[in-house]
Formats: sequence, C-alpha cells, structure tokens
Amino acid sequence: MQSWFHCIEWQARVRGELVAYSDADGDEVTFASLLDRVERTAGGWVAAGIGPGDRVLLVMRNSVEYLVQMLALQRAGALAALLNWRLSSNEFRGLIELFDPAGVIADPEFAAAVDDAAGGRPLVRVVRGERSGWRRREELDAPPPPRPEEALRADAVFAILHTSGTTGQPKGVMLSAHAMAFSAANATAELNMTPQDQFFSYLPLSHAAERFLVELNSLYCGAPVAFVESLETFASDLRQVRPTVFFSVPRLWTRFQQGVLEKLPAQRLERVARRLLGPRNAL
Repeated sequence: MQSWFHCIEWQARVRGELVAYSDADGDEVTFASLLDRVERTAGGWVAAGIGPGDRVLLVMRNSVEYLVQMLALQRAGALAALLNWRLSSNEFRGLIELFDPAGVIADPEFAAAVDDAAGGRPLVRVVRGERSGWRRREELDAPPPPRPEEALRADAVFAILHTSGTTGQPKGVMLSAHAMAFSAANATAELNMTPQDQFFSYLPLSHAAERFLVELNSLYCGAPVAFVESLETFASDLRQVRPTVFFSVPRLWTRFQQGVLEKLPAQRLERVARRLLGPRNAL
C-alpha cells in the first residue's frame, strides 16, 4: 500500500456503494462518496493556500468530518496535527509553538480556545459553523488539486500526534503511512477482521490506539465505523449499532463492568458465564 489515500481509492473501486462511516449528526458516507469528499476538500485547502509540507491542526470531536479532513490534508500534501480537544489554552499554546501550523480546523466550541492560544499568528482558520474571522467549512470545496506524489509515498509522514506531556513538554510524534499500514495489516489478520464487521468509535481519534485499532483497521479491511455522540449516550448507541469491534481502556472497562454488576449481581453473572463458556473460561 502506497498511502491511505490509495487505500480509499481501492475501497471506492471494490466497495464503492457500501457505507464507510456514519456519526451521531446524521453524516454518512459510502467509500465512493468519501473519496469524492476527500478530493474536493483537498482542493479547498490548496485554494486556501495550504500546500505540501504545511501543518494543519485538527481540533475536533470524532466524526465523519474528522476522517475527511485528515485524509484530505494528506491528499493536499499537508500534514494533519491531531490535537486533543480537552486541552487547556496553555496546552494549546505550547503545541502551536511546537507544530508551527499554517492552518487549523476546529469544531465551533473549540475555536475560542484556539484563538486565545494562537493570538495574532497568521493561520488559515476554518470552523465547522460560524465564527468571526474564520472561514466556514463549506468554503473548502474546489476541484481536486494535482497529486503531491512525495506526500503520497509509503514512507512519507501521514499525521502528527502529540505525547501527553505528563513528564515534560508534549512532543510531536510523526507517523508514516507505512508504519500505520503495518499495524493495520497485522491487527486485521490477527483478529480476523473482515468487511462484515461493524466498528464503533468513541475514544478520541487524537490518541494513537483509537487511530490504529479502529479508524485505520476499518479502512484497511473495508468495514464500516459508527462514531458515537458521547460517553453519556454510549449504552444506547451500543444497542443501536451492535458493533463487532471496538477498543477501550482499563478505566472504561471497569466502568462497563460496574454497569453490568448494577443490573446483574456477580454470583448470577458467574453462573451465566459458566453455562455459556464452561467452568474453565468463566469469570
């Protein structure tokens, strides 16, 4: 695989009319419409002055649009720098200094924090909504630009993540398309993921694990992803989507267990597990 953009092109050819991503806002794309939206969004970024080597901050919640922007920036030859929207203004300020971006796209509720952190720094500012001094997302719509062949190589940097900064200043982590593809190929083979699976995404896509294990694995194997509205709606979203694959962290697995135990006492749960799994595999 050369790049993740080439992966989209392949999926659009073989599974064009199948749903690729959907979210709680009602946004849904097939692999074919995803490719078209990525191409035109890339053209919009180039028309706005963003080009090869430029860094653009993504400060957004999980959504179809998040994936579109990340892939469109690669198609434009730029680098997506993925910021955790939970950061404080001071943390934003430090990462803006670190990444030295040429642009930013943000959900409207995070735009003020970006303005506060960026000050008068010249940036192409795009918001998914309305904000004075910012371009509207709808303006990122133009014919596809020429292909930036260097940016679409397997060894080219695909995205920049940042460390948590718990032991010092956050650091940028540059990830290549090849590194991510290696992870996706091995994970999908090991877990036997197929286009018949249904992925479920709720952890921040600015974190490496969610990016690898959900977003890119799903794109690699051609399975759909549903983005949930929030942790508060997790249970109802889970019942509606009925996923076969999702990733979590220990703190949330404990929370899920507590929710189950509130409705089903531990002794009864163990009896059910013994009947379903056998005594050796029970809890």
